[in-house]
Amino acid sequence: MAAAEGQAVPEITVGKESPGRTHGSRILTEWKRERVARQLAPIRQTRKFEAAAINRLTSSWLTSTASIDRELRGDLDKLRARSRDMCRNNEYAKKFLRMVRTNVVGPHGFTLQLQVLNSDGSADKLANDAIEAAFKKWGRKGICEVSGQYSFADVQRVLIGAAARDGEFLVRKVRGEAAGNVFGFALQILDIDRLDTRLNIAPAGNRNAVVMGVEMDAYRRPVAYWIFKSHPNGFHGSARERERVPASDIIHAFLPDELEQPRGIPWMHAAMRRLHDLGGYREAAIIAARIGAAQMGVITSPEGTADAIKDGEDAEGVPEIEAEPGTFPVLPEGYDMTPFNPTYPHQQYEMFNKACLRGIGSGFGVSYHGLANDLEGVSFSSIRSGVLEERDEWMVLQNWFDSSLMAPVTDAMLEMSILSGAVIQAGGSALPVAKLDKFLVYSWQGRRWPWVDPKKDMEASLLAINNGLSSPQRVAAAMGMDIEDVLNELKKFQEMLETKGVVLGTDTSPPNEDVKTINEKRAELGLDDIDGGDAIFMPSSEIPALEKTP
Repeated sequence: MAAAEGQAVPEITVGKESPGRTHGSRILTEWKRERVARQLAPIRQTRKFEAAAINRLTSSWLTSTASIDRELRGDLDKLRARSRDMCRNNEYAKKFLRMVRTNVVGPHGFTLQLQVLNSDGSADKLANDAIEAAFKKWGRKGICEVSGQYSFADVQRVLIGAAARDGEFLVRKVRGEAAGNVFGFALQILDIDRLDTRLNIAPAGNRNAVVMGVEMDAYRRPVAYWIFKSHPNGFHGSARERERVPASDIIHAFLPDELEQPRGIPWMHAAMRRLHDLGGYREAAIIAARIGAAQMGVITSPEGTADAIKDGEDAEGVPEIEAEPGTFPVLPEGYDMTPFNPTYPHQQYEMFNKACLRGIGSGFGVSYHGLANDLEGVSFSSIRSGVLEERDEWMVLQNWFDSSLMAPVTDAMLEMSILSGAVIQAGGSALPVAKLDKFLVYSWQGRRWPWVDPKKDMEASLLAINNGLSSPQRVAAAMGMDIEDVLNELKKFQEMLETKGVVLGTDTSPPNEDVKTINEKRAELGLDDIDGGDAIFMPSSEIPALEKTP
């Protein structure tokens, strides 16, 4: 090690006798030289990341630099199986699944809004109404899905639930006569288990790579899917036979967590271990509470036998005594009973349970009070702040679901239905096939949520409209409605009122000239208004006597 600039290391002669000194050890001399050099050397600072340090505190922090393909190949099937087990048997996992279905899709599904325009920029009402009517008819149960079990809203709920539970969903587009409807298009929902995780083929020559059942080109763009003809763990003999389906006929969607990720990961994966451990903890606490409530104990005899008082034996021949809550056996002379009275669950049980559920809620991306059904200690401001953040997350999922399922289904359905001549305008003519691109202008509106205090929210919206900061269209969209549908409904409502001869919004009581306001009475007397002119109507006879002050 070098000494500091301007300082010299004292010379220590090795192997020779220095003047005035006796010959010393060679090892000791070298050690002295290094110690002096270290003392004189400047302090060096090294750049490093603390998170990358390896010491006794981080020795158990195991990491991997393997590709996402390699990690998913070994773990994906187990992750999916455990996620499905939790959604069947764990109440919090099942609640999360319901929250996803309810908040992303909602009770009525996404709302289609056609935006087809004429050449002059005006709305093509005939085309918009015809397409919306056709899509509504196609979305009925028994038409849009080949098995006949689902409506299009049901399909949305099933697939968003599959995405949350399995991390991905798989849908096949069925065209032509096989669709079984006049539109020539339907959907087939496939279990993601049909996409074989163990099918992996390396690229060679003109052959594409196959990664966990997905065939990809050199840019990792899916070009085909190798799908089992039936469920691989089903009852049919052809369960292990695969077919190659072009990517244009398949909708395979997932939320990627890693770059170059070929398959989806269950959304609960980051919190599944903690949720499983919490389930075991709660089960042990419940069993301990049951044991404590039963007042159990151990009976001993002087000779070490229990033949005199046993009621039977278990499967292993151990003597047993039947006991009921609130009863105690009378023991023979010489027998003793040692009570077993566990004091669990202790006072920290509730606090520990809440702390775990807060972490699980963070892993699921939902609020604690929504996941745990716990509104204890929640104020209006705190719940509003939490709801805002959570609703933003739901809208992110809605946008992903829109681009992943709704858009490709709408494009394919409109293409096949217009080619089939199944979209009929009000005049009886079908939409022209030559203008197909013109008709593919639409948007899907996801569900929205009412506020805890809707009056304040509505007042804020009206204030924004009156000050030119918003529009009725935007406000209606924020409420999950189409402004055109709202106006049409209002028009129909007005027509119904006119037909029935009903007039709303007016005072239908007979005129009463004797009715005056307090302020009118005060004006007659030359007095000031009350509270800036508040109008309080009452008969003149009931107005208190008011005298004009000098």
